[in-house]
Amino acid sequence: FIYGLNLELSNVPPEFSTARWASEVRPIFTWRAHPWSFSMNPILDWDLSGDDADGIPEFEPALKAKYNTGKGFSLGLEHYMSLGKVNHMETVNKQMHVTYLAGDLEDGPVEFNVGIGYGITPVSNRWTVKTILGLAF
Repeated sequence: FIYGLNLELSNVPPEFSTARWASEVRPIFTWRAHPWSFSMNPILDWDLSGDDADGIPEFEPALKAKYNTGKGFSLGLEHYMSLGKVNHMETVNKQMHVTYLAGDLEDGPVEFNVGIGYGITPVSNRWTVKTILGLAF
């Protein structure tokens, strides 16, 4: 069992968001049963500026299940959600739900994740490609 916490403060360019400043608290919970691992991130996200900066966080949980192939990479499914403000969850057709088929490099100094996602609710982007690049230190 692995756990962690990611804290984020963002300065987002106006062409991407009406909230110039935002913050995120991302608890990380992972259970590994080699070759499988399962992760859950119950994310809270705040707009610190802009029209939606009311001090009430959005609940944006994420789930991941992956299989380590033993060949330096893993394959799995990731599911990202945006359910609404913690004091007012949206109905399912107004929630964002995107499921990704994703791959990760394993056991190296560079973290690399790539995925192709499909939005399953009307407010979700239909198709999305994502990448995450990180350095462990």
